[in-house]
Amino acid sequence: MVFKPLDNWVNYFSKLELCLSDISSWMSTNMLKLNQDKTELIIFTPKHLKAIVPNLQLKVGNNVISSVSYVKNLGVYFDQHLTMERQVSAIVKSGHFHISNIGRIRSFITKTSCKTLVNSLVTSRLDYGNILLNGINKTTMNRLQKVQNTAARLITWTRKHEHITPILADLHWLPVQYRPQYKILTYVYCALNGIGPAYIWEL
Repeated sequence: MVFKPLDNWVNYFSKLELCLSDISSWMSTNMLKLNQDKTELIIFTPKHLKAIVPNLQLKVGNNVISSVSYVKNLGVYFDQHLTMERQVSAIVKSGHFHISNIGRIRSFITKTSCKTLVNSLVTSRLDYGNILLNGINKTTMNRLQKVQNTAARLITWTRKHEHITPILADLHWLPVQYRPQYKILTYVYCALNGIGPAYIWEL
């Protein structure tokens, strides 16, 4: 639901509760179940309006749900201000964990094998859902770039003081900030040229 800060929040939440009740009833009729224990509530709002957002609760069946600061959907974290900082933190933590583990066996494997491991365990996480990261602030994006840089140095045995740009080019890796842009432009190209599924080029 979308509503303005000065709107009647209670009225909107009452409508939302009725909607969820209808969904729950429909699911029961069709031998399905709404998992109330895993139902979460989040209110997305700009940071400057945080102070005027009330701490409302939502009743779903017998459960009372309070709003949370972030939720996870399809493996992606969404915070209440949509800064995507929690998602980036999760990617960075996972990336460094896998880079560290690969680093322990780096001297025993070839460059090709190392690149395969990095692509499977690190790059795949940098790319998953990265369209949602397009436009985040530069400081947050740089945290992801450092992960990619570290992974590139691990593959190529490159020292920290050596410039990273030619290394990324040699690996045919786009810098992190350009990867979501490339993906978006690919979708746009498909939409404009009738390539791919119909739901894309019919947009």
